[in-house]
Amino acid sequence: MKKFSKLLPVGGFVIAVALASITSAFKDAPKSWNGQSTLTFEYMPPDPNNPSYAPDDVSELSNWQVTSDATECDNNDHRACKIYVPDAAPYVDASDNLQSAINLTLGGTATDAFVESTALGDSNDGVVSNKQ
Repeated sequence: MKKFSKLLPVGGFVIAVALASITSAFKDAPKSWNGQSTLTFEYMPPDPNNPSYAPDDVSELSNWQVTSDATECDNNDHRACKIYVPDAAPYVDASDNLQSAINLTLGGTATDAFVESTALGDSNDGVVSNKQ
């Protein structure tokens, strides 16, 4: 019984490491587009203290910043959140800035815009992820 009690903490540690590995395996991996690596762009309102989702702000390509977090948003078409874009011209330049070829099509209201589609497709194609 004494040997078992010494092994118990080691066994617990091994189980904890195994669970952590399994959990991280189910995270959304970066998407690919026909074999090309894909960048995730997240909408960053111009003023983080007073976030605007107005169509003019959402359509401004400089308000979309590359993020390493590829997890999808809740996919409610209410506000812009993320788009997934091939890491290649004509959609992205060498500095990872979106280019006009991405052709954002917006929906929503005058105060809450979301991305309906891009030149690459829509939420059904896995290239757009909006939020509530």
